Amino acid sequence: LVLDLIAPRKKTETTKIFDMIKHLFLVLVAISIVLSVKSLPPKQLSGPPSSFDTHQIPLPSSVATDEKSATFLIHFRDALRNNVGFEQNLFVVDLPVEVDHVLFTFASPYRDSLVLDLIAPDGYHVDLAKYLKKEEFPLGDVGNTVPVDTYLLDDLDIGLYKLMVVDNGLNNDDRLTIMANNNPNAIVSIMNPDHIRIKSFVTSFKMNVGEKIGLNTMISEDISMLGVGSEVVIDHAELDIFTPTGEEIEKEMFDTVTNGLGDIHDRVYTAEIVSEQPGIYLAQAKIDGHIVRNDGTEMQFTRSTQHILDVSPGGVKLNGKATTKSIQNDGERIKIHIGVEKTENFAETLKYRGFAEVWGVHKETQEHVPVAWIGSITEVVDSFITLELNLKWMAKAQAVFPLTLKNVYIADVNTNMPVTTLDDIVVVGSSMLRSSQYDQVLSLPADIPVTKEMRHGVNPLKRKLTSNATANPVSLILLHGYCSDVNPFEDHDDIFHDAAYFLHKNGNVRNDEFALMVEEFANSQGSEAYSIIAHSQGGMVALHLANYYWSKLDLSTGGKTIQTLGTPWQGCSAAGNAADLGKAFGVGCGPNTDLSRDGAVVWLTGIEDEIQRSVHYYTTTYKQGKMFGDWCNLAMNAILNWPNDGTTEIDHAHLQYATNEGNTQKQCHTTGMGYTAQYLDKNRNKKMNADASR
Repeated sequence: LVLDLIAPRKKTETTKIFDMIKHLFLVLVAISIVLSVKSLPPKQLSGPPSSFDTHQIPLPSSVATDEKSATFLIHFRDALRNNVGFEQNLFVVDLPVEVDHVLFTFASPYRDSLVLDLIAPDGYHVDLAKYLKKEEFPLGDVGNTVPVDTYLLDDLDIGLYKLMVVDNGLNNDDRLTIMANNNPNAIVSIMNPDHIRIKSFVTSFKMNVGEKIGLNTMISEDISMLGVGSEVVIDHAELDIFTPTGEEIEKEMFDTVTNGLGDIHDRVYTAEIVSEQPGIYLAQAKIDGHIVRNDGTEMQFTRSTQHILDVSPGGVKLNGKATTKSIQNDGERIKIHIGVEKTENFAETLKYRGFAEVWGVHKETQEHVPVAWIGSITEVVDSFITLELNLKWMAKAQAVFPLTLKNVYIADVNTNMPVTTLDDIVVVGSSMLRSSQYDQVLSLPADIPVTKEMRHGVNPLKRKLTSNATANPVSLILLHGYCSDVNPFEDHDDIFHDAAYFLHKNGNVRNDEFALMVEEFANSQGSEAYSIIAHSQGGMVALHLANYYWSKLDLSTGGKTIQTLGTPWQGCSAAGNAADLGKAFGVGCGPNTDLSRDGAVVWLTGIEDEIQRSVHYYTTTYKQGKMFGDWCNLAMNAILNWPNDGTTEIDHAHLQYATNEGNTQKQCHTTGMGYTAQYLDKNRNKKMNADASR
């Protein structure tokens, strides 16, 4: 764009018309810039049959959330309706203490108007003040937290304690707010570091409007550690769901029978509801039970898990049809049109990802053989989606037409979840492609090397050749993560060279939209090619961009394309708890299912193996080795798997085909935690800057 400054003058009709034309031109140019980013050319992804399983939607049970804690969502409404007043109980929480040292936390936007009173089984009032540690619970990357009281109690008698939440001066405005909405007014969590854990997982990853959504849950325990002859008894299991409109639904969870005998239970409890609108559902599974020891004594326990369920409008359904089409002047690739029916919830704004395994016929044995998987971000055009197949995959498999598609699914790009699936689709008309156009490629030997073009398609972008060293001033983009107040790397702007610091202040943006914003930002900085250094969710965003779209990220050379720090590649166990706290306080940026365990693991199924290899990732933790562990954030440590950096758990921080650059102890995810923030390590930042491709 060229801007000119014109001195004031009296406008004639001619100059007014000229100004209108110039304004329209500037608007059209701006729109063209936005559209060029929003319509980035998608990559046509493919891979060998050996990676079929990697890209299939996993079983929900393989992504179970595993917790040793219990979280209680507390509402004061009933007490206020009964005119509870000053110095009276607003709520009573039963807290089972199973060992002599426990951790519990309390958070409420009304904390200054409340008093807590913890009463032991013998009536003794625990002196909470001497155990109190005030912390901030992180709701995002940098600068978004809520205050939490943490209590690390020791020398306790085992038994059922009662936590009294007492009104100590709620004002009328607070009372009206509490009565007017359905948000929890306080949240209590307790963690008993023993051998009883709860595992929960969604009943299905196919979550569309009008379909059932819910949770399966069970208790897992080490009986040998509880004592020989001990028995775990489940007293009650409940599913608590908040819908996108804020409605709370409570359902009892029932024991399921899976072995067909009808009288033997597998101790898995389940409950579902029908989703009536798209959007985010917050769900909690809670189990109350007791342990009967061999001496006849009993010990109560409670465990819970929190989940974020993202319901898609759906919009399409596979119709079982598929056809092929040649690509003009291309003897290596063909298009495969996969038929769909539009459902009542279809909208042009919906964005999909298609996937299919391609099978052919072996040219000698005539047996069906696997050829390759194909996938891409795509759109519905004339009642079909389109994927591409490089026929060199057929040559490697020594396969010929006709083709069959297997394990086909279409996923919602925003929710990551499949909206429609089919086991088999016969590709009609593929035998008609036996023309001389493809004879040469299909006759290639099976040991031909796998190329980038086979895996990703043809790159339509070309890097401009220039001898001017200043022609590409920005060759490094630094990204923050979810819900960040600042770009965390900007404090070290003296270290990062030719760099630009992306900031979408306090944003809650899904990976796909975030990725497009990054390319738009790079364009605005005049970059011709760049690499990325990213913190937290920013790493997922960088990989999403590299995987699904041709961008200037693909044009950088000579170093590491993507370097990440503290990225929860397989999601974060605390995503549901953070959503609960944000809801209670009415703050934060809202839930983001890309960061949940379910959302992240399903998202990873779409990431091609070789593109993962372009990633180099770093992790950090607190100092490891104590009974409770050290910690970056004590409140988070009650929820997260150990070890962690206060947000990202090491168990979920690994990316299968990427390069692990190692873990550093005594560094935490963000500021305000037990150790210095990981992104302030000057030596690591210098190394990443030097290693970055340009």
